[in-house]
Amino acid sequence: MKILLLLNKNNLLILISGLLLCACKKSDPSNKVFTKETIPKSIELVSQKYYYPELLKPNNLLVKNDFIVIQELTNQPPLHILDKKTLQYLNSKGESGFGPGEITDSFMFDFGNDEGTFWVYSLGGKTYSEFELRDDSHQPTQQIKQKENFITAINLVWATDSSVMTRMANDPARYIEFKLEGDRINEFGTWKEIEPKKEFKGISNFNLGDLHQGKLLRKPNSDIFVHVGIRRDRIEILNRKTGEILAINGPLNHVPGFSIVGKGSGAGLVINEGEPYAYSSACLGNKYIYGLFCGRNREELLNSEINSTTVYVFDYEGNSKFELILDRSLQSIAVDEKSGKLYGITTDRDPGLAVFSLPDNF
Repeated sequence: MKILLLLNKNNLLILISGLLLCACKKSDPSNKVFTKETIPKSIELVSQKYYYPELLKPNNLLVKNDFIVIQELTNQPPLHILDKKTLQYLNSKGESGFGPGEITDSFMFDFGNDEGTFWVYSLGGKTYSEFELRDDSHQPTQQIKQKENFITAINLVWATDSSVMTRMANDPARYIEFKLEGDRINEFGTWKEIEPKKEFKGISNFNLGDLHQGKLLRKPNSDIFVHVGIRRDRIEILNRKTGEILAINGPLNHVPGFSIVGKGSGAGLVINEGEPYAYSSACLGNKYIYGLFCGRNREELLNSEINSTTVYVFDYEGNSKFELILDRSLQSIAVDEKSGKLYGITTDRDPGLAVFSLPDNF
């Protein structure tokens, strides 16, 4: 009886060891997963709102040095500058149009490589424009037109002083670095590698890029780039030096249902009705990644002023650190880690700037 029991114990140990080995083989350190239940700490934040009559339809924002830059959807004018310390309105910047020195839109902001300026990427006009922070000039100090080699780029941020990192509308590579002259100098990741591979088998690069559309950001003064998904709740962290791409999946861990309409080069991807949007906005600090999560579908957004009331915070190793619960709905965020402030554009009837204080030693 003792011998049989010993054999059973040995068999059990072998079975457990085998299962652990299988689990280790199947785990993928480059694809991390989190849910609301696995986040270490949840923090409720209370805001104060500031209204500015100059802001008709504020949408996106950037915080740099002593200034807050706000995008205006009406494009009349396209940009506004606030004093970060006093929160007073300072001036507007930019002129709307397709002519020299004009911008069609302010799709994305970038810190840039100069302490005294910021950059605006215009998706419609395919231009990259630099503006001074401290003067009241409407004109950009310089403007770069996308070259033919990367004219189909839909995201564009500085990689070095002479190159930009992009996401293309239709390309086998997920990230491509271009010289300003138009030369392709680096590629990182392919759409064939994206998980789950079985679900995406036979789908074109164009349609996979559409499903994974979002915004590309650069960690200030670094070789780290972060892409935040609008349709799929997936964040990717690209290390330009090593070429490694780390994915953070969650909190829904959900690939939206979709169908492919049309054939050949004209085939397009259509997301199923009722599928929730993922991240509305994001910003990068030196310490953390901040993702403003939506989790609501198109109908819910149309019938309510509520867009996003939760910010998920991650470190650059892909670990979820905090869930920030906001007392009002936002459509975009920016964080100043030095002063411990989170800023956001509100989604109520009279949109303005909301300011939250982060906890001490955050």
